[in-house]
Amino acid sequence: YLYEAGQLASNSYGLHIGSVALGIPPSALVGGYDQSRLLGVVTAQSYQLYSLPIDLLDIGIGVAEGGSPFADTSFSGLLAQGNSSIRVSIPVLIEATIPYLYLPGSTCDAIAAQLPVTFHSDYGLYFWNTTDPKYTRIVTSPAYLSFTFRLNQSNSQNMTIKVPFGLLNLTLQAPLINTPTQYFPCRPLTD
Repeated sequence: YLYEAGQLASNSYGLHIGSVALGIPPSALVGGYDQSRLLGVVTAQSYQLYSLPIDLLDIGIGVAEGGSPFADTSFSGLLAQGNSSIRVSIPVLIEATIPYLYLPGSTCDAIAAQLPVTFHSDYGLYFWNTTDPKYTRIVTSPAYLSFTFRLNQSNSQNMTIKVPFGLLNLTLQAPLINTPTQYFPCRPLTD
């Protein structure tokens, strides 16, 4: 609206969520983006009324540098693992205000199989097993969950966003639960 009204030079924006637990401040910039917060390519996606759709091609696990807290150094193909109905991609909506990753149940299960987490159906979430030694190794390591998307709606180019597991170690609090509980934010959709 502001761009169309001539109040901004660009219809682009930059949004960085940040992390309260890690002391990383958020930022939002309308009419451009903060280049100091970017580590890779910038994508231009079509905007639909009140939504930002993008094609998700794959999900993987990797390590930015150094040793891996996992038995293998990387995993790929987690998006479609165990689900023959997922062909090349699935359309997803980017919604920064929701504290969950809404993904097919088979995808959440494929990711969870690599993590010390347990699914709790009452909450629809995977709780971290914080007493498992792998928990601390994973959430304090340079390991990440990667999301590969189409770049600029291209059929031949893609981009990957890597989210450190330290940022996927969220805390569920009252009134949702009596005791603060660490959770992994994958929220299964019905396949």
